[in-house]
Amino acid sequence: VVASRQGEVRSRDLAEERTFTGQTDLGDAIDGAPVLTDRLLIAPISAGGDGVVAYDIVRGRIAWKLDAEPHAAGLLRVGDTLVAASLLGTIRALDVRTGAVQWELASDSVQAVHASPVLLDAATVAVVDDQGRISAHSLTDGSPRWTADLEVPVYATPAVADGLLLVPTTRGQFVALDAATGQRRWTYAAATPTTRLTSPATDRRTLFVGTSDGTIAALDVQTGDVRWTHTEDGVIAAAPHLAGDVLFVGSLRKRVFALDAATGTVRWQTEIGGRVKTAPLVAGGYLV
Repeated sequence: VVASRQGEVRSRDLAEERTFTGQTDLGDAIDGAPVLTDRLLIAPISAGGDGVVAYDIVRGRIAWKLDAEPHAAGLLRVGDTLVAASLLGTIRALDVRTGAVQWELASDSVQAVHASPVLLDAATVAVVDDQGRISAHSLTDGSPRWTADLEVPVYATPAVADGLLLVPTTRGQFVALDAATGQRRWTYAAATPTTRLTSPATDRRTLFVGTSDGTIAALDVQTGDVRWTHTEDGVIAAAPHLAGDVLFVGSLRKRVFALDAATGTVRWQTEIGGRVKTAPLVAGGYLV
């Protein structure tokens, strides 16, 4: 299923290449990553109107809508609960099947949330706003667990690995926090303080992050020590994708390349028709 910024949703039959099985218009821009269940496509709508829309892909109709302020961040699904954060900083937990609000927290600031919420453990969710303020909440009722302030803007979605919350920033820093307490464990500094970092990929031992200066860095998850770096001549704006022992990366120079995850050595690269702004995907032997 593919969602566009024009609000269109298209589905493709993966068994038959280039065969469209359906299309619908959700009415406004879809800027965050949708969530797909066995029958619902749930999308955050950011340009106005309904905040979250669930489309029944079996019956071909809208299943439910959350009429709220615009939602720009991606959505986090945990079982029957959907966590959504808005451009106004509001955090909501919704019932996946009905859209009913389970709990809601209004922000005490005017900071927007662009990064998707992340699950710290089975019972705790974390949200990062665009000024680097992080809040961890109970998934059950939204009660606070801890807060932290990185004091640098964050737009890319963090990752969680080996008890750490791994946060990329727009000011040349990659910060690791203890997922249970929010205490800072280590900080990686890029070559220049204006460097913007992507969401990371990780195998729980090593994390891989791209930067706006064209560098891919492999860091030790527990210490932040650099294992290797590789530099391209184009901006890396999208998260890399790790598949087995290969790291796939796309750049704004219309190039996709595959790196050996252990060494950073280039295995192959190819030119494509457009700038890569979203993370590559791997399925069934295909790189998409």
